[in-house]
Amino acid sequence: MIRTVYDTKLLRLVALHGKAKTITQCFYSTHFHHQDALDSYSYATMLQQAIQNRNPNSGKSLHCHILKRGARLDLFAQNVLLNTYVNFNSLEDASKLFDEMPLINTASFVTLAHGFSSSGQFHHALHLLLRYASSQFQLLVS
Repeated sequence: MIRTVYDTKLLRLVALHGKAKTITQCFYSTHFHHQDALDSYSYATMLQQAIQNRNPNSGKSLHCHILKRGARLDLFAQNVLLNTYVNFNSLEDASKLFDEMPLINTASFVTLAHGFSSSGQFHHALHLLLRYASSQFQLLVS
């Protein structure tokens, strides 16, 4: 367990200050050999770094790793993942993730609506707003 905590702290440090290639190498060398999943904050940090480095493959492979490990992301980390897909204009993936999120908050809603509107998909943004207005999903107000 101590090694896993150490690895998590190391990954956070590399994600915050390192290069995308270093993050990926560090991530694969430490965690694909461990059975434990990282905590939500570590995943969120690495996803934010993928956005900052404009590396969509890193974000997508990290999401695959999360799914394979059965990790449970908190709402903050789910919103970061949603933002990752929106930033890389993977709106189909973002929409699917949004629909599968057990809880959403204002940040979730605004992130997806912004993604649709900024890519010119105003009809999807409007549909999302109408779904919200008709209460077809549960909005967690924080």
